Amino acid sequence: MMVSTIFIFGVSLWLDWHLPVADMTSMALGIMLGMLVGEGPIWVFNRLFIFYHSQANVSETRRVMKRSYAMLALMLCFGATALYAMGWLFGVPAWLVTIATMGMATVSFHRLSFVPVYALKKVRLATLSYVAALTLLILVYFFSVDLLPNPTTRYLVSLGAAFVVLSVPAVYCNRLAISEKLEAESMADWPPFYRPSYANSKTLPSRFIVQLWENLPYFLYGSFYFAMLFGDRIISWLYNPVHTVGGVTMPLVFNPIYHMGADIGLFVVVPVGFIQYVMGAHIFGQLKNISLQYTSTEENAVDDFIRARCKKMLLVALATSLSIAVSLEIAAPSLIASINGTATSTSILQTAVLGNILLVLFISNSFFIMLLNRAKQLTLIALVSASIVTFGGLALGSLGYQYIVLAYVASCASGAFLSTRYVRSLLRRPARIFYARFT
Repeated sequence: MMVSTIFIFGVSLWLDWHLPVADMTSMALGIMLGMLVGEGPIWVFNRLFIFYHSQANVSETRRVMKRSYAMLALMLCFGATALYAMGWLFGVPAWLVTIATMGMATVSFHRLSFVPVYALKKVRLATLSYVAALTLLILVYFFSVDLLPNPTTRYLVSLGAAFVVLSVPAVYCNRLAISEKLEAESMADWPPFYRPSYANSKTLPSRFIVQLWENLPYFLYGSFYFAMLFGDRIISWLYNPVHTVGGVTMPLVFNPIYHMGADIGLFVVVPVGFIQYVMGAHIFGQLKNISLQYTSTEENAVDDFIRARCKKMLLVALATSLSIAVSLEIAAPSLIASINGTATSTSILQTAVLGNILLVLFISNSFFIMLLNRAKQLTLIALVSASIVTFGGLALGSLGYQYIVLAYVASCASGAFLSTRYVRSLLRRPARIFYARFT
C-alpha cells in the first residue's frame, strides 16, 4: 500500500514534468532508488516492530527501531557512493548526482519512519498528513515563482516542506511506540494471571544478525516486488531515444511518454492496499477468537474462516480494480490528451491496465501466503516475475520502448498464475498450516 501511495501522491512525479529533463531524471532516479533501498528494510522492520510491540516489549522495540534506521543509513551510504562513482564514470555533473542522492535519502527515510504509523493503525493521521503534505507541495511550487524562479530549486524546496510535514506524525508515532506509558496501558487489559507483577524496562538484547537472517525472505521479497512493479520504468529510460540533455550525455534519461501511461495505470492497484488493510488488519485477532471458541478437533471452523476471508477479499479487490480498469480503458484517449500525451502513452496505459488487474490478483494472493507463513515460496514467485520484467523488458526494448509494457504484463501474469496455484494448494488445509507457525 505504501509504495503505490508514495509513488502517486507523495512523490508527485507529475510535478517533475515541469522540470528540465536532466533534473527530472536525477530526481526520478533518486526516488526509484530510495524505494528500492528502503523496501527490504521496511518488510523486516515491520515484522519485528509488530512482533515486539504486540508483546509490550518496549526495550526490544526501541532496539529494533535503532537497528533498522542504522541499517538503512548504511545502505544509503553504499547507494550514495555507488551513485557518485557511476556519475564520475559516465561524466554526469555532480549536482545531478546530488539531486538523486537527496531524493533517495528522503524517500527511504520517510517510508521507514512511517512503519510505526501504519503498525499503530493511525490511518486517519497518515491520511491527514499526506493530504497536508501534498497540498503544501503544490502551493509552494506554484505560488513561489517570484521568490524562486528556478523550477528545480522551487521543486526541491516544496519537496522539503512536504517532507517536514510528513515527519511530524512519523516522529510522534515513533516516540509513542517506545513509550512506557503505552506499555502500561496495553497490559492493563490483560487478565490478572497473565499480567506480570512488575514491568522490566530492560531485556536481554537480541542478535540483529539472527533477526535479519530469519527475515531474509521478507527482505528479498520486498526488493523483488519493487523490481516487478517498477522495473519496466527504469528500462524505458535506457531505451529513450534521447540521451543527450543540455550538452550532457546520460546513460539513463527519464521517459515521460512511457511514464504517462504506466503511472496512471497504477490507480488500478491503489485501492487494493486499503482493502487489505481494512479486511486483514484484525485477522489474527479473529483467528484467536475462533481458536478459543472451538476445540482443537474442530479445525474445520478455522479452515472455513480463512477460505471465506480469502474469497471475499479477492472478490472485493478484483471488483474494485476492474471498475477502475474499465473506466481507465474507456477514458484513456481523452485522459492522455488532456495532459498533452501521445497515442503511444494511450497504448501503454491501456496495456498496463491489463497487467495491473493481474497484479491485483498477485497482491491479494500474497497476503494469504504471508498469513500462512510461506515467505520463501512467495519470494521465489516474486523472483520469477522480476526476472521476466527485467530480461523481457531488455529484449523487447530493442524493438521500441513502447513494447516494454508487454514484459510488465507477462510479469504480472506469471505472478498471478503461480501465486494462485500455490494459494489453492494452501487452502486445502489452511488451519494446520497457520498453527504450524507457532510450533
